Amino acid sequence: GQDTIIVSATDIDGNPRPNPAGSNPDMGAHENAFAEPRVPIAIYVPDDYSNIESAVNVAVDRDTIYVRAGNYDDPVYIDSKDIHLIGVEGAPLTQLTSGYISIHNSDVQVRGFTIRDANRGVSVRDGSTAILEHLIIESSNQEALQILEGSTAMISDVVVDSARFGIKVSHNANATIQNCTITNCTDVGISVRDTSGALFMNCVVWNNGSSINYLTNNHID
Repeated sequence: GQDTIIVSATDIDGNPRPNPAGSNPDMGAHENAFAEPRVPIAIYVPDDYSNIESAVNVAVDRDTIYVRAGNYDDPVYIDSKDIHLIGVEGAPLTQLTSGYISIHNSDVQVRGFTIRDANRGVSVRDGSTAILEHLIIESSNQEALQILEGSTAMISDVVVDSARFGIKVSHNANATIQNCTITNCTDVGISVRDTSGALFMNCVVWNNGSSINYLTNNHID
C-alpha cells in the first residue's frame, strides 16, 4: 500500500507550515521559509472528485477546477480562495440544479454553467472579486446574482431568466455588467442600492416588474 505522511500545522517553534503559504511543507522540525512555491494544479469533476464542493475544498490559490458536462445538485461555497471554476463544455451542458454558488472573501472566476431552481444563483460578498461570464441563471426565488459588502464583479455574457431580482448590487459593492440579458424578473431587472455603483454596457433588460431601480449615492452609468 501507499504510505501516508501527516504533517502538523506548525513546526516545533509554533511557526505556521507551510511557509510560504501554498508551498510544500518542510518535513523537518523547523519550517523552511524558502520552500519552493506550490505549482497550481487542474482538478477535474467528476474525474478527481465526484462533486464540485469537494473539489473546491481541496483547491488552493491559483488552482483551476474543470467541471465536465452533467447535472450537479450540490451547493458550491468558496471561502478565502483564489481559484477558477470552469464548466468545460459550457453552460448548456454543465448544470447546477437546486444548487448555487456562494463566494466569500475570495478572488474567483466562474464560467460556463447553467444554474436553475435555486433560492439565489450566485452570491458574491465579503470583499470578494469575481469574474462571472457565460452563465445562464434560471428560475431563482430571490436574486439571480447579488454583489454585496464591498465586493467587485465583472459580469459578462450572462442570461438571467425568471427571478425576483435579476442583479442586485448593494452594500458598497461595484459591478460592471456587459452583454447580458435579464428578463422575466417579477420585481426588478437590475437594482443598485446605497453606496454601490454599476456600469452597464450593451445589456438587454426587458419584461421585468421594473427595468432598473437605483437608490444610491454612487455612480450608475
